Amino acid sequence: MIGVKYGKLTVLEEYREVKSGRNRIYLKCKCECGTVTSVVKDKIRSGHTKSCGCLRKEKKPTHGMRWTRFYKIWQGIKERCHNENNQAYKDYGGRGIKVCERW
Repeated sequence: MIGVKYGKLTVLEEYREVKSGRNRIYLKCKCECGTVTSVVKDKIRSGHTKSCGCLRKEKKPTHGMRWTRFYKIWQGIKERCHNENNQAYKDYGGRGIKVCERW
């Protein structure tokens, strides 16, 4: 497996290690960004791990409001107006109330 490339990772070395009573095979890999990291062999072969973590940093930045109270309120508004399975739909979307396009 040495020299094989998975995503941004190139395998440098394969070794076994016992952690928490489990015998696991690890791969020491070098990422395209230059970072050397160790990854569980199963994770890299399944496609779960594709980089040292630098791919997450490269993702397009979002608004950063995902875990705020206002985001949850906005989600609730959309649910009540668009989802016919929502209990409150009859009082909102069912009556023709819509969410502003800008939202």
